[in-house]
Amino acid sequence: MEDLDKIQLELFNKSKEQQIKYVYYLVALSVSAIGYSIYRSVGHPFNALLILWALPLFSWSFSIYLGLFFLRKSIYNIDTDMKYIHLQKSIANNLEPDAKNIVLRMSIDVELEQSQNLKAERRYFKWQTQLFFLGILLFIIWHLTEIYISSKCS
Repeated sequence: MEDLDKIQLELFNKSKEQQIKYVYYLVALSVSAIGYSIYRSVGHPFNALLILWALPLFSWSFSIYLGLFFLRKSIYNIDTDMKYIHLQKSIANNLEPDAKNIVLRMSIDVELEQSQNLKAERRYFKWQTQLFFLGILLFIIWHLTEIYISSKCS
């Protein structure tokens, strides 16, 4: 049974590592997309089309923001996990019954905190990804609209 627990922990750690890499990747892509989008708008006169241009920028900006929140929550979860392990070690050290009850209550509170943090982390991850792809879609719509308007004017 311990082997299965060890395998499960390794898989969880690999999954978490890949998830964090993915978040970094999306943050980097979003920053690059914002830079490229700004580059593409240089020299354009201010018009209503620039409002449509700003939508993907906001989407990518919020994607970056949520990605950074995800990373912050991930770091915070490591601290919470260490606190939980410390409490579990305290329980195993043959404490007096009163002290053991206090540590058990603290342990339950930490488990609840871990659960809430993981839910928040998943929510940030999901929205970061969705906003990134929404930004791509909005940029394509802006670009196609720009092409359509410029072809009508020529």
